[in-house]
Amino acid sequence: MKPSIDAFYRQDLTFEAPDIGGRRTRETFRKERLSPAHAAETHATITDCLQLLDVKYWPTQVSVELENDAQMTFPDGFKETIPVSLIVSQQQPLNSSIRMGMFEINDDAKAFKSILAHEMGHMLPEWACRKTGVTSVDEPFLTHWSKPVYEGVADWIAAVISGTTLIGSHDIWFQRDILACESLAESKNTVGALARFICESLQRTELTKYRAYREWIDLVNRYMGDKPDPYAEGQWIAKQLWTLSNGRSNAKKICDAIFHVATSGRSFDDSEIFLAEVEARK
Repeated sequence: MKPSIDAFYRQDLTFEAPDIGGRRTRETFRKERLSPAHAAETHATITDCLQLLDVKYWPTQVSVELENDAQMTFPDGFKETIPVSLIVSQQQPLNSSIRMGMFEINDDAKAFKSILAHEMGHMLPEWACRKTGVTSVDEPFLTHWSKPVYEGVADWIAAVISGTTLIGSHDIWFQRDILACESLAESKNTVGALARFICESLQRTELTKYRAYREWIDLVNRYMGDKPDPYAEGQWIAKQLWTLSNGRSNAKKICDAIFHVATSGRSFDDSEIFLAEVEARK
């Protein structure tokens, strides 16, 4: 049976958190029905994504929660009302829900679809691994894939569903083309690139006038300022999968191979070994 889809806006949202992307506590909000356009795009995107996954792995329900603004309370008690950026968008496999920040994508259907499809691209292998017991039901995320593999699979699924290799849109600051990296070496030669990109982008959109986003930039600099961008290596993985699947033509076949590899429980830290295993299973 097809999962029920519970999609809504979170209005009058308030929460406490150590940072804009951190774990929220004392969260309150009021549910509001989606606009016809957002409802139609949400249902169509989730339905298309589910077709890539064997029915036996489907959940009973999927929740999609869209956030436009919120009042955030910091650990020191300071309160700030902020627009909610797409950078806080995330999937939550524990309860089969997806949370999306709408500040940049509220009026951009292409960006909305590709980012929702990306988050669903995480959920599909998560559901398969949880149904088979490879991932424990109380684990927040699967742990046997590296960050680049995890992100690369999601980027490829987003490209398949949206019909374009661009995640995001040319009309907003967030755009990631899976064809951008010519080689694996190039994708790894990106030390500090993610931190610089986030800083420049949030400054350009004037989100840095909010404390929450200034502190987020500091946090990204602290943890990623001297490291390669894992999303860049993920882009390269997605590009290889795009070639392997001949774009959208053989997407279901490649998805089946990916989910077979995922549910094997085998750990993958090496992108090339992961891709070789997928190709061997197709």
